[in-house]
Amino acid sequence: MFRRSVLALIALAACGDRPYIELQIADTELPFLVNDRDFDEIRVDVRADECADTAMRFPAVPLPGTATVLAGDCYDDRLSLRASAVLGDRDVARSGWVDAAFPASGAVVVTATLADVPGRRTLFSTGFETGEPSGTLGPLTRVAESGVVDVLARVDTSGALTGEHSAWLTATATAVGARVIARLAVTNVVLARGDELVVTLEIAPDSEVRHIGIDLELATAATAASLGLRERNGRLIAPSIDQGRMIGAREQWVIDLSPAAGVRVVGILVGSEIGNGGALGKLSVRVDDLVLVRP
Repeated sequence: MFRRSVLALIALAACGDRPYIELQIADTELPFLVNDRDFDEIRVDVRADECADTAMRFPAVPLPGTATVLAGDCYDDRLSLRASAVLGDRDVARSGWVDAAFPASGAVVVTATLADVPGRRTLFSTGFETGEPSGTLGPLTRVAESGVVDVLARVDTSGALTGEHSAWLTATATAVGARVIARLAVTNVVLARGDELVVTLEIAPDSEVRHIGIDLELATAATAASLGLRERNGRLIAPSIDQGRMIGAREQWVIDLSPAAGVRVVGILVGSEIGNGGALGKLSVRVDDLVLVRP
């Protein structure tokens, strides 16, 4: 059971023991909004005939939350309430207008259920900075390693793509079939059609290996290769593929995850899988600004 958070007491007029409306603000659709990540403010709009519209703003708190609306000199009978979750200057979720009326005494409870508004919702985000997921300086988990030496997989500050930290994977491939895969982030998201993975990466100028890419850890054990995942320019993203990889250039990949709709993604991976014909030698890639978004 959720514990409701009290947002604030909305005093629309002064003085007296007045009846009140308890507005319960709920988010009932997955993925649930997380305060201070998906929204940083709650706004409650109040309107009634012959009264000036009022908008009250409160810091983000865990949902569901409760706001108390007191009867006053103007707002003393029927009124309409609407709740919004706000991130920066944009409403990310908003309820419909909820009609209510003050009781003769005591309280009446009404519920405002948030629904997404047009625009993308962030499902998971990390720039590998301090305080963010995967933002701790130090090693990344290596989930596969064969035919390689001098492997280093870590979050560090040297050569960061943006901000102060980036994830870095480097190794030397010494055998055909060489494979090295590191986990960039641990996630727990059930994907929907239209979801996208946005990631910034750069293959180092001195990297001799081009078979470098992004993969997903999915509950079905499917992979980027088996699903044929591509970034928006049409290039396959799997670590086993060299399809127009750019050496020494920072790129942002926007990857349509629709082929994995309905499947839980538990991790995001980076790495290299070298098959027949793939060049051996040094491989080096940096990754930053990884975001899962839902239109």
